[in-house]
Amino acid sequence: MKKIFLLSLFICLLASCTNEIGPIPNDEPQKLIINALMNAGKTENAIYLNLSDYNSPQIVKNGIIRLYINGELSETITECIHPSEDEIYTSYEDYYYKVHSTFNSGDHIRIEAETSDGKFRAEAETIVHEPIRILQLDTLHRTGSLTGNNLSNGSLWLSEYTRLKIKLEIPSNSQMQYYRVQFKEDYTYYLVNPETRKDSIITNTYWGVSQYYDTALMDGKPGSSNDFDSNIEFVPPIQNYYRVFSSAYFSNRQYTMILETAPTYPWDTENYEIKKTTCYATLQYYAISSNEYRYLLAASAYNDHDNSNPLEIPVIFPNNIKGGIGIFAIESPTEYKFELKR
Repeated sequence: MKKIFLLSLFICLLASCTNEIGPIPNDEPQKLIINALMNAGKTENAIYLNLSDYNSPQIVKNGIIRLYINGELSETITECIHPSEDEIYTSYEDYYYKVHSTFNSGDHIRIEAETSDGKFRAEAETIVHEPIRILQLDTLHRTGSLTGNNLSNGSLWLSEYTRLKIKLEIPSNSQMQYYRVQFKEDYTYYLVNPETRKDSIITNTYWGVSQYYDTALMDGKPGSSNDFDSNIEFVPPIQNYYRVFSSAYFSNRQYTMILETAPTYPWDTENYEIKKTTCYATLQYYAISSNEYRYLLAASAYNDHDNSNPLEIPVIFPNNIKGGIGIFAIESPTEYKFELKR
């Protein structure tokens, strides 16, 4: 979520109103920026505090954060973790307030944040949603066309690829629910130099998967192999960079998601021969709030936004911070690890 964090700071420079963040005049009064996308599966999380400014956000080092779980004070955080003074190059993400509280499904979480001088104050609340269940995972290995944004900018090529069919189940269908998915591949390459016959090992972690053929991730408009001309580059109609989806496409609380992934190889294949490759994959689903869902959809739209075009409509970001600007949300994870055999 590093990219999302940096994006949120930039967006907060533009403006805010009660429920949205969008362009406003440069004489807008300063407000407290709260940026916290936390994970219920972690024992430590981070909250970032800044002050809005027309040119660049100002880091808040004198913040006071009170975190409540189901109405009870869980912790008060006053220490701003930051780099040593010897560090020359730092970024906004290097300054944060560490959260030690743990969260469970159904918890109602509220935070109150202020500067120690009392000049700026804001608050936010959210609910920890119940995680999604992975009922079954099937894999199909094929050679053919593999497409999709986040994998090759939507281009088409012939390759070995693996299609994943993931059967999912949501806790209930009483109301709309929201999720996002990530896919990580950890590779180990066993190599040999053809001249010296010396063995070596290279490891690599790869984040990326194609969602082009999935209905939920393509918002009801999945692609097909007939959509492509091998002589042109195709840009998918929907750019869902953060792979968010809703329960709208579930039937009887269940849905089968389709993802595709192609193998990756070391760069220096001219000097080495690959003797063996192993890949261990991690499939991660996160139950998220409607605020985070809309925020990540806006972030996807902003990735394709052309700031140089005055005719383009500005991207409007949701804001769930009362008295301030930003996003406060807690994700509830589901994780499944398996060996991906090629």
